[in-house]
Amino acid sequence: MKILFVTNSIPFPARHGVELPLQNIIDILAETHNVDLLVLGATERDEKDYNERMANIPNSIGKVDYLKVKRKSRGWLILKELFGVSAMYYLDEYDEKELQNLFSNSQYDVAWVSPIGNLGLVSACRKAGLNIAEKIALGHNDTKVTLYFDGFKTMLKGRAGVEWKSISKGLRVPWIWLYERRYLRNADLIHLQTELETKRLRKVLPKSSGSTPKIMYASNGKKEILATVTYNGGGVPRVLFMTHLARARRKESYWFLHKVWPLIVAEVPSVELWLVGSPPEDGSDIEAWLPRNVKICGYVEDLASVFENVTVSVLPTSHGTGWINRVVDSLEAGVPIVGCSEPLATISGLQIGVHALKGDNVEEFSNNVVRILKDKLLQNKVSKQAKVFSKSLPTWRQTVSQIDQALQELNS
Repeated sequence: MKILFVTNSIPFPARHGVELPLQNIIDILAETHNVDLLVLGATERDEKDYNERMANIPNSIGKVDYLKVKRKSRGWLILKELFGVSAMYYLDEYDEKELQNLFSNSQYDVAWVSPIGNLGLVSACRKAGLNIAEKIALGHNDTKVTLYFDGFKTMLKGRAGVEWKSISKGLRVPWIWLYERRYLRNADLIHLQTELETKRLRKVLPKSSGSTPKIMYASNGKKEILATVTYNGGGVPRVLFMTHLARARRKESYWFLHKVWPLIVAEVPSVELWLVGSPPEDGSDIEAWLPRNVKICGYVEDLASVFENVTVSVLPTSHGTGWINRVVDSLEAGVPIVGCSEPLATISGLQIGVHALKGDNVEEFSNNVVRILKDKLLQNKVSKQAKVFSKSLPTWRQTVSQIDQALQELNS
């Protein structure tokens, strides 16, 4: 098959949960299929990122192109969304000549588009009388409705600071629901990463007597290198929090840092907290309000060495999106988890109290973290059970094998 991947960035090496599946799916499919990559960008920052990461493209990928999205004012995008034209996130405006150059002789069997906003390219090409590919597959991380409402819900629960961005997303949910139902019809196949996401999508996807997209669920693969980690409690009491300190989710750590962490430090004064993930952006005031005993680690290349030096991994959020990789990594490394119910629910078969401990309020969360920090027997028990459970989770090759089969059936 000849496959075109349409993305917003070059996912080599992966920097976050959106790029991670793309990196692995592209890498493995490129071993047996002809794979090209098209990156969509709207800003100078997007283009700079593309140019800087071009050197990371593996030799197995054929052609790589960058297509500029026409930029419009925020006010214009808001009006388009309010009056039923298109959602603000939908990238559907391009120079027609550039589309002609790219797709006038398109011979792709499948275009794999991710995230959903990039389906706007499909709409723009059809409007110009062009065909990107015979079939369209959507790599969907979760329903947009869920993503928009979760941020609003988290703010209402006091889990994040009050932000106009979260408020506006909550108010826009009815529009987002209608747009998503419309856009999903542009796909022939929709790939989701968890059973929970699949259930959510079925509630959004319009029921039609005509053709509807095929839905497939194939979980993200585990990082097999983490199976080599030998858990020993980290030596000193240390908590790992894989999170974001920049962009849209920069405040997902707010609740834990300000409500839960002080109670943990009061019980275990020598404890350290490692924040791993996107570092603060330039000019950020995050470091000024961080509590004591906290270290910002930023992106980490050797994740195994991090897991070898921590006692417990925390997942303190009331939303269940964007967490599957963090849960799987901790399970595979055998590091005990304390998390809220929502992120733990992303893994089918995970038993709370066996493979991980739960914390849905300040007291329950802090108490269970302290229990893990203080109780060596409990550390080892949860660690061993997590390791055993992780053996049932798929590798990336197993996951991509499912995707490959689905794409071939789509074209048969």
